[in-house]
Amino acid sequence: MSELHVDPFERIKSVGSVMPHQEIAIVDEYGVPVPTGAKGELWSRGYSTMLGYWADQDKTNLAVTRDRWYKSGDTAVMNEDGTINIVGRTRDMIVKGGENVYPTEVEQFLHKLDYVADAHVVGVPDDRYGENICAWVRLRVEDEGKIKPEQIIKDCKHGMAHYKVPKYVLIKKESEFPLTISGKVKKFEIQKISKELLGLGTVKSHFTEVVDN
Repeated sequence: MSELHVDPFERIKSVGSVMPHQEIAIVDEYGVPVPTGAKGELWSRGYSTMLGYWADQDKTNLAVTRDRWYKSGDTAVMNEDGTINIVGRTRDMIVKGGENVYPTEVEQFLHKLDYVADAHVVGVPDDRYGENICAWVRLRVEDEGKIKPEQIIKDCKHGMAHYKVPKYVLIKKESEFPLTISGKVKKFEIQKISKELLGLGTVKSHFTEVVDN
């Protein structure tokens, strides 16, 4: 929730703070609250939180704890002023050689490149690191045919932590991105197609596929 008295330019920097009569927690993989400023999964509890999924107790058990905390699946950070920033999806997180990489962070950097019109990042199997990073990139019309994957990887190396740099960059046209009926990109399909195109179907790793949710 955002408050009206807060400057609009400050409001857009976060998703706001917890609403009255609601509870939120940002927790680690064991359900233990993390310190302010640390990343974790956003949980919520209160009168407006759902009781469960209709006629699907198994899915409810995965999403709602016994004491009624709802696991949002969002990776978030609480700021010192109590506002919350969403930084990605917990289920989409890529574990590369022990380093946690959130696709959203890589996508945000790629979108800052002048020649990039759109970008989506997924994890793919890697026999050395367990998982590695694959980016699907759509170039701006005026840059099509001019920018190669090697250039994109080079620019990433100059602007982000080394472990976040994509190992694979696949340049795609807009029509090649698989979409839902509502126009949302199907990351699980991108992941599946990437594994096939890169010949990674038989690679042994701890790789876990993105869940279609």
